[in-house]
Amino acid sequence: MDYLEDGGRRADVVAHRRWGKDEVALHWTATQVFEQPALYWHLLPEASQGRKAIWDAVNPHTGLKRIDEAFPRALRHRTVDAEMKIEFRNGAVWQVVGSDNYDRLMGTSPVGVVFSEWALAKPESWTYIRPILAENGGWNTASATTAREYILPGGGRIVAGRVIGSYLLVWTSHALFLGSFVGAVTQPWRFDRVGERCGLIGPNAVVVVGQQAFWLGPDLQFYRYGLGGAPEALACPIREGLAENLAASLGDKIMASSSSTFSEIRFDYPDARDGSENSRYLLMSLADGAWSRGIMARTAMVDAGPSQHPIGVDPTGGAYWHERGESADGGAFSWFVESADQILDANATAMVRGLWPDVAGQVGPVAISVTSRLMPQGDDLTKGPYSMAPGTDRVDLRLTGRLFRIRFSGASAPTAGRIGRPVFDIVAAGSR
Repeated sequence: MDYLEDGGRRADVVAHRRWGKDEVALHWTATQVFEQPALYWHLLPEASQGRKAIWDAVNPHTGLKRIDEAFPRALRHRTVDAEMKIEFRNGAVWQVVGSDNYDRLMGTSPVGVVFSEWALAKPESWTYIRPILAENGGWNTASATTAREYILPGGGRIVAGRVIGSYLLVWTSHALFLGSFVGAVTQPWRFDRVGERCGLIGPNAVVVVGQQAFWLGPDLQFYRYGLGGAPEALACPIREGLAENLAASLGDKIMASSSSTFSEIRFDYPDARDGSENSRYLLMSLADGAWSRGIMARTAMVDAGPSQHPIGVDPTGGAYWHERGESADGGAFSWFVESADQILDANATAMVRGLWPDVAGQVGPVAISVTSRLMPQGDDLTKGPYSMAPGTDRVDLRLTGRLFRIRFSGASAPTAGRIGRPVFDIVAAGSR
């Protein structure tokens, strides 16, 4: 109120709900009623709103009516409930009115007017009141809030929203909308549909990394959206396990998260083979788009940032550090990483004679197994496991086939390592 106290004539206030805009305006008006006996209005979009929000309203913190707090009864000459009007002993009058019937106020001459929720009021009321205030040397305040209701076209339910840069992303079960802050009191935000048939399966099945969002749709397809672009489907060659075994009606439990340390995103989901809680995940590397999968019960994940390392929570409420340490809280734990089948030559067999490992930061022994098949539905032939100590340059083996896959595993304390790109020593073995 410093601006008005220094002689200001028009004060606009934009603040959130429950900030106290009307409360401040009431008490400011109370000071003016006794400094300059005249007519004062508290104007809302509709007179009926004024009765509910101002005239009959009770302060929940004190139990007193708002008008009794601002205008003590001892200072009044009379109170006219039917007209929502207070007449004071010094001749001043204060009244609650509405912009819906401003034309009925013709012939009056206010000195101070409070426009409450001005963005929703009839603008014609200001056209009528402005010249009166100018003639009287009066003042007015206009308060509003940026809270609004927006109808998103296209049907479906609103599933979730996320902040991305200075924008908002809102997903329905069918589409994606981009919210842009306009800043006008009459239209604080604008929402534009940027994608259709790319909705969100559950409220936690989306993660934002930088200027990009990644999510899983109701069609069990993965999507990506970057600011300024359009949603695009992400190919996931190992999606079958999710599509075939997602527990029925439990899409709301799917949880997406990120690992900034290794530039990865993951989607934890409830697999019907394990029960009704999240038990498995699919993970994508943002560096090269490669996908992997794993078995781990996590219902919530928080990336590093609030803490030094990511934190995961299991269905029982247990919280775990991720990417920290090299043991299971001091004990050994088992792990494995297995590749998909690799076809070297569909028309010829090959012999693997050995491989050069690529394991960064290896701690503890790592076991390597290689499996081959002659045909996609043929029998597996596995060589290994071969124990590999840190710093091992080469692992020798003999294995023939057309399709090959490799498995790294460990079960010690401590144990650690980052699998890179192993190189195989391969020679042609024939065309059978």
